[in-house]
Amino acid sequence: MNDYTYNNIESSRREYEALPSSEWRKDYFNEENGGYLVTHRKRIKEAEKSNQEKRKFSREHQICLVFAKEGHRIMHLPDRKEKGEGTYDAIFDNKKADLKKTKSATNIVKYASRATRQQGAQIVLFEFEEWNSGIRNAISETIRKNIHGFFFVSGKTKTHEF
Repeated sequence: MNDYTYNNIESSRREYEALPSSEWRKDYFNEENGGYLVTHRKRIKEAEKSNQEKRKFSREHQICLVFAKEGHRIMHLPDRKEKGEGTYDAIFDNKKADLKKTKSATNIVKYASRATRQQGAQIVLFEFEEWNSGIRNAISETIRKNIHGFFFVSGKTKTHEF
């Protein structure tokens, strides 16, 4: 649970402002809870390569923004890391995170397993296009497999931890 005290918000602001503008685009800072979103300039360049990359970037960026508005510190990273340390998408409150958007419950456990076991993520951040019992059951299964993260439902602003 985030602690939105003045000191924590100011600490978050100092962290946000200290990031070099030559490396990071500063996209959003929430004055009420200290959440922020910054995007690595290499990720922005990667998005310019094709229409498919632009769409992927846009989806990822929108997911990041929802979590930043809820008070989380998000650093949207390039696809290719400097030292080949994984293909996760972001740093979320100091944890390596992979971003996923899905409508169906069918692949949730597979996506989460791949993110944590192959892509180097510590947590998974989901956007579900709808909420139903299949998705609820899939989230329960990821918890049983000791995979954790956060999610929200498209069109909603409230995020949930699992």
